[in-house]
Amino acid sequence: MSLFTSLRRSPSAAGILIDNDTLLPWHAFDADIERSLRMLRGVHIPVSMFAVGLGEVSRGSAAEAVGDALSRYGSVGRLADGRIGLLYLGPRSLEQNGNAVLANQVHKSIERRLHERGWSGLIESLDLAAAHGWTDEIFGSIELIRMLGPSRARV
Repeated sequence: MSLFTSLRRSPSAAGILIDNDTLLPWHAFDADIERSLRMLRGVHIPVSMFAVGLGEVSRGSAAEAVGDALSRYGSVGRLADGRIGLLYLGPRSLEQNGNAVLANQVHKSIERRLHERGWSGLIESLDLAAAHGWTDEIFGSIELIRMLGPSRARV
């Protein structure tokens, strides 16, 4: 896995801000989403896009904790608005609302990791948005991310 991680991006590249090894910068994450959707456009596979907002704390070890929690589900990176994004491709629960079950699993994984890393105070301000569709019906990252809606600021 570390071989592929090092091939995806170079942390030493000039001008690229990377929070950690898990979070892709926006331009690389966008390219990864586009590539995945393009490769799977001819098949009917469920796709989900998640956006995680942490309020004022969007960088550093809290973002690393969220990235670590999400990396087991798929590609993780920064969205253009600063939220942490997850592209999930694949199966859902066979229950009636598999998308809700998946969103709940993702949310619990984030909460658990924040608690483990000492960021329990952020759990109340955690903002998780999700958009679900099919690879043969979504034609690009812009469309998928637009389905998430705008970032909701917490006061």
